[in-house]
Amino acid sequence: MATTEGAIDPNDVRLKQLRIKTGVLKRLHKELLCYEKEATDETTKLDGLKSENAHPKEIEHQETILKETLNMIPGCKQRFEVAYEDLKSLVLESEELCDTELYKGAQGLLNTIRI
Repeated sequence: MATTEGAIDPNDVRLKQLRIKTGVLKRLHKELLCYEKEATDETTKLDGLKSENAHPKEIEHQETILKETLNMIPGCKQRFEVAYEDLKSLVLESEELCDTELYKGAQGLLNTIRI
């Protein structure tokens, strides 16, 4: 497919990579926020059980749930940080695509989600 000088080829591999990496970062950001919210909710629930002097088995079960949730956060955060850096690198390498919606969306996401 011939393109005129200065025009962006819609089949440019970098456009596809921008779309994919932007989607990955959005998903991982949402996942991280969900785990952090769940940890907060489970901590609140555990504190409530302790203040109500709930049965020790209930408290133990809630502590297990909280521990499992907290164990998920570091791995998720690491995947999120890698995805952030991948997208950031791609955006920096693809500045000639700056007029495309995919580029603007990726750059906007990076500006919104600073790490």
